[in-house]
Amino acid sequence: MPCRRNRPWRRDSNETASGKPGTDQGWPMRSTEFDLHSVSLRALEMFVAVEETGSITEAAARVGASRSAVSQQITNLEKIVGASVFDRAARPISLTPAGSILRRHAHRILEAIGDARADLMELSLPTLHELRLGIIDDLDASITPDLIVHLRERYPHCGLAATSGRSDHLSASLAHREVDIIISGIEPENPLDYEEHLLLREPFILVAPRGLLDPYGNLRQQMHEVPFIRYSSTMPIGRAIAQQLRRLRIELSAPVSFDASRSVLAMMMECKGCTITTPP
Repeated sequence: MPCRRNRPWRRDSNETASGKPGTDQGWPMRSTEFDLHSVSLRALEMFVAVEETGSITEAAARVGASRSAVSQQITNLEKIVGASVFDRAARPISLTPAGSILRRHAHRILEAIGDARADLMELSLPTLHELRLGIIDDLDASITPDLIVHLRERYPHCGLAATSGRSDHLSASLAHREVDIIISGIEPENPLDYEEHLLLREPFILVAPRGLLDPYGNLRQQMHEVPFIRYSSTMPIGRAIAQQLRRLRIELSAPVSFDASRSVLAMMMECKGCTITTPP
């Protein structure tokens, strides 16, 4: 049943256990009440996104909201909790003690919501007249036949339609309800609206013509000495690689970009350069 827990007194944020002025430890400056009714799933979703990415900007991109909207939701959540949940001075942003407590409960709540949605979807599947699938191009030929056979055996009276495409296009189709399930390389913009299941992970690898780079030498320095062939920034893989290079503070001149892996690898061989891609 809903409950409200009163906190009649909390230590001032500028006072230590001895009663002397101290540093802000993320605790409220006045007494407060925690009202469960005031906490929205959207706020918890944004809280978890910031906690996992360590960045308000990246969290906003993940949940499909503006940076100011995420900041406002976190501020409202802190008012409800009565404590700071993030240390915004740290880079990346880190949890305060209160935030660590909230994190455990937020993950359990969001997981429960996801489980409920999955159970309800499973209940309705046998009565569906058609199930529309969207599958990423790279996996289409390898898994679509087996997947369709399996689904036909389990739901013999349900029509199946499969399309393939880029991950970002599939996510858009799912958001517009043009497909029911997607197998994609990226998360949808608003993960709370969907049920997600991790199927596999694959690493990014540095690729170059045989003998061009010394694997025992300074690879970072060698990458600056040869042409770097990149994926287009319009592609999810291109944005992911560019983001990681920025995190590592590796700036490479790459005036030419391509959408397809075959084009990236062909140009890499032609100009004796290197690239970052996924395993073939």
